[in-house]
Amino acid sequence: MKHNILRVILVCSILFSCSSEEAEQIIDPTTGETINVASNRQQTGDSANDLLSANTFNKMIVEIAFIEGFRPTQKALDNFKIFIEERTFKTEGVSFIEKQIPASGKTEYTTEEVADIEKEFRTQYNSTSTIAVWVLFIDGKSSRDTNQGSY
Repeated sequence: MKHNILRVILVCSILFSCSSEEAEQIIDPTTGETINVASNRQQTGDSANDLLSANTFNKMIVEIAFIEGFRPTQKALDNFKIFIEERTFKTEGVSFIEKQIPASGKTEYTTEEVADIEKEFRTQYNSTSTIAVWVLFIDGKSSRDTNQGSY
């Protein structure tokens, strides 16, 4: 359980760390809205108000991706969902999507490799009134881990 929490923290800390990417755009198949994908990858903390309040986004989608064979326990997922729901104010609620992704065979991941996995497998992005969060449970550790912990 401790390792799963560390993995979630690692992933959450880099979710918004790629802000200098080219302006990649996609069309939302549901709304037809053009979405700037790079704007969904901001520095940690830049989206804090958007994530917690309903000032800009009144709904949240949390896309939970996990490496094949490494799905978090149901209890861990339930606790994570409760944690998010109790700390965010979204008048239209929070929805969760689970997605299994193929194993890479790696045991250690760099920040860049995790960002590449996000680029390849993330499907949910911010829209006019919905903020999207991507969380990844990996089957390894950070390449920056030491005997003293994760960095």
